[in-house]
Amino acid sequence: MKEKKFLIIIGSIVFAIAVGLVGLSFKLKSRNQIKLSAVEVHQMITGKEHYFDPNQLSEIIDQSDSDVLLIDIRTPDQFINYHIVGAINIPYQRILDKEYEEILDDDRTKILYSADEVKSAEVWTILRQLGYENIFVLQGGLNFWMSKIEKKDIFGPVTLDDEKARFDFKKEINPQ
Repeated sequence: MKEKKFLIIIGSIVFAIAVGLVGLSFKLKSRNQIKLSAVEVHQMITGKEHYFDPNQLSEIIDQSDSDVLLIDIRTPDQFINYHIVGAINIPYQRILDKEYEEILDDDRTKILYSADEVKSAEVWTILRQLGYENIFVLQGGLNFWMSKIEKKDIFGPVTLDDEKARFDFKKEINPQ
């Protein structure tokens, strides 16, 4: 019986300490408090206003407009391999690190991009919920940018004939 009371007291103390630490961390990291409701974020996502037109970005880059900050959220290796001229790299896994807070708070228009727009939209949602403003997602992502704006064939020529591929697939499924 004494052991049970002792465990309950210890458990209560540990719980109180945990609650206190969580409360303290929220006070210390006020930026990490959600600023927008789920309904507000849903309205913003379905409205498509968070997308930035690649053609417009191309014109901005041609004019060397410093009021726009391009943020490549892919890995450093992917960034080194290829990135849009003038972009900086902040890997999506580290986007909330303290060292990037000043960049995200910058008044300039910030355009997030990754290979496609899915990962960028996820990061955009998090940043907007935390209260960061003037952030957009590059419509179509880097793949679209490379194929339509820079006119580079990023996937290379297709060498297989569709009919041959279907035939080989059927042959593998039903070997006789």
